[in-house]
Amino acid sequence: MGAPSPRRSRVDSSVDLIGDILLGDSSKKKLLHIRRPAGQPLVDDWDCLESMVRTFEAHCGPLGQYGMKHTRAFANMCNAALDHNHMAKAASKACHYLLIIILIDPTTTAK
Repeated sequence: MGAPSPRRSRVDSSVDLIGDILLGDSSKKKLLHIRRPAGQPLVDDWDCLESMVRTFEAHCGPLGQYGMKHTRAFANMCNAALDHNHMAKAASKACHYLLIIILIDPTTTAK
């Protein structure tokens, strides 16, 4: 299997960098990948999840079908009651940073 497409790498890098900005060290970033016990819904507040995804897309571009794999990370942000405004600021910083990296060197995939 070949390397992921630049768009997929950009989506992955964006979500990863947002996690770095919001949560810092790797032990806290584990929050993004937690699976809830069987029988529990993915998220407690579906409006929050929709808002997180829309916020990401407003700053970073569409998730697309591939990017939906990151829905759990956004759901976990909601379940942990992370502030929506902090997520918006983190998405803005992360995706503008990655855009600058790509503009400087278009051959990079930002990972």
